[in-house]
Amino acid sequence: PSIECDAERSLMHRYKAAARLIDESRSDQAQLVAVYVWLHMSAKRLLCWNRNYNVKPREISSASLLLWQSSCRLLALDSEAPFEAVRLILRVSGGGQAGGDAGQRIRDEILTVQSRNNAKGGMLEEWHQKLHNNSSADDIVICEALLRYLEEDGNIDAYWQHLERGGISRERLNSFDRPIKSEPKFQRSQFRGLHQDLTEYLLTLKRVHSNEDLSCAVDNLLGSWTSNALQRRKPSTVSTVTKDLGHETLGFTLKRVLQISLNTRSNSKLRGVLEPLLEARRELRELDPSRFAEPDSVALDLALESSVRLIVESHISTLREESNVEDAYHALVLSLENAVLSLGKNRELVLSLKQLRFATYPDEGDDVCLRDWALRCIAALGRVSRALEAVAGRVYTSVYLTARHVVAQFGLEDDVAHQICEESVRGSSCAPLSSLLSCLSCHVRRISGLGSWEVISSVPSCPVISGPVRFVNDLSVSDTFQESAPAILLCQQITGEEDLPVGVGAIISRGAVDMLAHVAIRARNEKVTLLTCHDEQAFLSLRSLRFATLAIGRDGQVVVTPVTVA
Repeated sequence: PSIECDAERSLMHRYKAAARLIDESRSDQAQLVAVYVWLHMSAKRLLCWNRNYNVKPREISSASLLLWQSSCRLLALDSEAPFEAVRLILRVSGGGQAGGDAGQRIRDEILTVQSRNNAKGGMLEEWHQKLHNNSSADDIVICEALLRYLEEDGNIDAYWQHLERGGISRERLNSFDRPIKSEPKFQRSQFRGLHQDLTEYLLTLKRVHSNEDLSCAVDNLLGSWTSNALQRRKPSTVSTVTKDLGHETLGFTLKRVLQISLNTRSNSKLRGVLEPLLEARRELRELDPSRFAEPDSVALDLALESSVRLIVESHISTLREESNVEDAYHALVLSLENAVLSLGKNRELVLSLKQLRFATYPDEGDDVCLRDWALRCIAALGRVSRALEAVAGRVYTSVYLTARHVVAQFGLEDDVAHQICEESVRGSSCAPLSSLLSCLSCHVRRISGLGSWEVISSVPSCPVISGPVRFVNDLSVSDTFQESAPAILLCQQITGEEDLPVGVGAIISRGAVDMLAHVAIRARNEKVTLLTCHDEQAFLSLRSLRFATLAIGRDGQVVVTPVTVA
């Protein structure tokens, strides 16, 4: 809180304070996690971004670059540095690898947008004043909202809906030191030019305030930004890039990655999209260690990691279809490698990846080999699941102990600390793994004819649970069960976002549950057994029970036995 008094004046002050704290940390894990929690609270808009202080965008981007340099310096100078803590910090630290030039372009290019399109008054002028004096990540959302407004032929509802999804209310717009009180109103003759220029301007905003845009990250490393306003790229030869980076093929790989990032509507198979992204991450690791620890290299690695995660998550529903078993398998293998490259302590995940790759998908039409593959895959999935649960538990625990203390210092509820921990896990490259595990597990169980039970959370110290059996359609309708013994709760569906009911010892879900979902993480932390039953008939038979004993064997086998109560 003592540092916050100065930091809340502007993002420049916050980034400089964070850089100083990182330099003083001497690679101390707890101190670095504290910095991460503090910056995460800021990114969630729980802390003030600007208070009665005018700051130029180039000063913000220069301060952000300073923060990135301090963080990356730990990776370059200390081989034992807390790799994961540094990546957590950078994930919530904007796009500071761009430096002061990109910040200056925020000021210059909004003037160009206004001048080119004869739009010098109203909402755009109010936004221009805000951009000049306290630009922030809010401006990315505002720019995107303007683009939605233009794309939907001036539909003002599209503008407000996008702002709301991005966490910006009318009240927040009015609360800026340079408030935005007007709604966008443009003539139709301005739509095309504004859309073209704001699309380019959005990339400039992302270079300063975001680190997830893949095309921006590739451009930064290739050095292919022009000095002309709203003209984004200049030619950069592969031979020049190869020479500058000291790597024979990275330049070529990044050209392919850039094509993928710009061609979001490509009909390419999922595997064909993911493999170049993973290849780029491998080749980045082959750079000289000092070069890999440069902000532009680390930023590209983070953007590649994020892109793999987002692409896989967007395909989950398709991968659940029975015709996409092979695609689901390859998506899991590539996503697991993505996680391995993003974690410091990853030995078990590496071994799990090797075992999963060994279960090579068979040729089409060979049913015998397909069943053999499914059996080998089941064993590998079990190992991946255990390794993933251990990683999630490690990250959650390491962040929570510090987050609880930091959050309390700001007078916030303990739930905020839990939310930060869950977002730390679910915003990582491990997140799609849990969905893919659930998806592929259903496929291989069907192919191999294996059992219908899947253990999401278990309590080794209490493998046998006895209690009354209760049924609900979903967890949202049940908050408390006041029984003589902890209840065994049968639930038709679980979305993953629910809280655990009070008085429950075990939950059996009919539908698949993401093992990194909110409810799964809470179940493991609060020592509640959580299972999935993939067999509809078996689940229906459980509903007829009034009291039962549930036992989980060491091999993961689940046995539910009726109990007669006098």
